[in-house]
Amino acid sequence: TLESSVAAASLREQMARDRVVAAEQGLAAARAAKVTADLNIERQRALMAKGLTSTRNVELAELEAETRRAEVDRGIATLNAARSEAASMQAELQRTRADATARVDEAKASLASARSDVAK
Repeated sequence: TLESSVAAASLREQMARDRVVAAEQGLAAARAAKVTADLNIERQRALMAKGLTSTRNVELAELEAETRRAEVDRGIATLNAARSEAASMQAELQRTRADATARVDEAKASLASARSDVAK
C-alpha cells in the first residue's frame, strides 16, 4: 500500500541518518586516538634523545600513529559514504511521498469524475 511504501522509505531514511551519526562518532574516536598516538611519538622521541627509551619503542609509537592515521582516513571515507547514502535515502523518501500524493490525487480525480458521471 501507499502508506507502507512511505513508512518503509521513511524507516530507510532514518536508518541512514543513524549511520551518519555513528560514522561521525567513529571518526571523532579515531581522531582522538590519533592525537594520543601523536603525543606518544613526541614523548618517545624526547625520551630517546635523553637515552631513556629504545629505538624500538619509538618505532612502535610511529607504527601506532600510522595505524591511527589510517583509521582516521577510514573514518572519513565511512562518514562520506554514510552521508551519501543518507542523501540518497532522503531523495527516495521524497520520491515515494510525491508518488503517493500523485496516486491519491489521481484517485480523487477519478472519484470526482465518476460522481459527475453518476449525477448526469
